[in-house]
Amino acid sequence: MNMPTPNPADHAWLTGDDFPHWTTGFCVTLLPNKSPEWVEDILRTFLGATPALDTTQPYIAHIHAADSGSIMFENGGFGGMMLEVIRRLSQGTKAAVALRGFLGNAAFAYAMDGEIITAFDIYFPGDRRGRSPDTLNDQLSAVGLLPAYEYVFDEDVEEEDEPERDLKAEVIRALAVATAVTGVRFDKSHLNAAPHAVSLAHLYESDIARRFA
Repeated sequence: MNMPTPNPADHAWLTGDDFPHWTTGFCVTLLPNKSPEWVEDILRTFLGATPALDTTQPYIAHIHAADSGSIMFENGGFGGMMLEVIRRLSQGTKAAVALRGFLGNAAFAYAMDGEIITAFDIYFPGDRRGRSPDTLNDQLSAVGLLPAYEYVFDEDVEEEDEPERDLKAEVIRALAVATAVTGVRFDKSHLNAAPHAVSLAHLYESDIARRFA
């Protein structure tokens, strides 16, 4: 699969004060060649999303136009990583999702035509699943997520002497891969309220929220 080389430097702004969502958690879904109107229609028609009358409430999905598609940004939510959501949104296109949970967990998923191609824990990308788990290995290697981190116990090395991992950087590398495979880039403008915003709150009370990509 011929794809551009990911460039984490494009997302360096995420390490600055302009991005306060590392504490609350966030989920970014990149959808090429689809308009915000299409994304909202899918969420409302097939998943029961409702118009967001108060965007300060939790579990709001802000759907923005991007140069070559759409971006769905969730502050504190993980709707994009729900299996049924990514299946619906990737029908007739592809979708890449990067999640940093409020508990510090992180995940990546790549889907095409309603099927998960590859998905993994960003901090442990050696354990991948999906129809073709290795399909993005070149991109993951290019940003340093592969070969995967492995903790090797050494009784002669104190735990505090282990090199500290930059977990934020690993999430940023995964976002760079998501951009490379979709051609859609997440930028500062996508942190603003969007004309298309829906509530996914009801999904968190359903079985859908228990099945992840």
